[in-house]
Parts: sequence; structure tokens; C-alpha cells
Amino acid sequence: MRLFGSRVDDQRRGGDTDLLLEVPLSDPAEIARAHTRFLCGVCAQMGEQKLDVLIDVPGRPMHPPIF
Repeated sequence: MRLFGSRVDDQRRGGDTDLLLEVPLSDPAEIARAHTRFLCGVCAQMGEQKLDVLIDVPGRPMHPPIF
């Protein structure tokens, strides 16, 4: 898991937390379930948060700069 965006800089006050998750999954349904479980876990431990989650998977055909 990697933190990116404005929260990387302690001097800036971003409105949300941006996370990049790298998972070994390739099935879209499994990836969606893992994403939902992750968000539910964060909510259960930290309460509602402004959270953006990107998921990178093996064999991604395109690699935008964020990845």
C-alpha cells in the first residue's frame, strides 16, 4: 500500500487520503470484493473517512503515471 497525493506532504492539508493498493488478483469480481472489504475494514477501524483507493493488478496493459 502506498500513500500519494496531498497527504504525503505534512505541510499541505488535503481533504482526502489517497491510497494505491497492489494486489495479486486478476479476476475483476475478486478485485471488487477485495476493494469493498478494504474500505469496510478502514471504516470499522477509523470511522468514515474521505478515502480514494486505486488498485493496481499484475499484467495491467496500461500504466498511467499514478501507477
